[in-house]
Amino acid sequence: WAAGIRPGDAVGLLVPAGLDSVTWWLAAARLGAVTVPVNIRLRAGELAYQIENADVRLLLTTSAFAPQLTEALPGLADAEPGRLTLPGTPALRGVVALDDPGDGSGPRGFLSRAALEAAAAPDAADRALAAARPSDAILNLYTSGTTSRPRGCVHDHTSLVAEGEAVAQRLGLGPD
Repeated sequence: WAAGIRPGDAVGLLVPAGLDSVTWWLAAARLGAVTVPVNIRLRAGELAYQIENADVRLLLTTSAFAPQLTEALPGLADAEPGRLTLPGTPALRGVVALDDPGDGSGPRGFLSRAALEAAAAPDAADRALAAARPSDAILNLYTSGTTSRPRGCVHDHTSLVAEGEAVAQRLGLGPD
């Protein structure tokens, strides 16, 4: 599989909204992973909670978030990239700085994008896609946590398709 990610594993996305976030979400979905978008405004304690609570196995981010993440995840800067064993986040195995070219200039403890891409198994996505079912989880969205701790709401393929159809109907969109 790709970088140790298997169908059903949680992949966190701590990146600003934009085309890159959609691209990485679709890449994770193609592997059968459950994408966990992480709010870029979260503080260290909130980041740690959400990463641990969602059982994030791989976190995709940029170097800009290194200060918050090294505070949120004690031991990250001293860990071996891709082989994390951090006490507060037992499922987390890697944090990837997507803007790190792999020349050694990236944040300590982080994998580079080049290392992530090198760890990809060529046929992993095809195998995962062939095994996918409509009831498989694809997205875990967290509440804002204004009245209590944030909670994850897991969506499967069926619920996302139904939501897309409902939005299209409300907006009067059709095939043409």
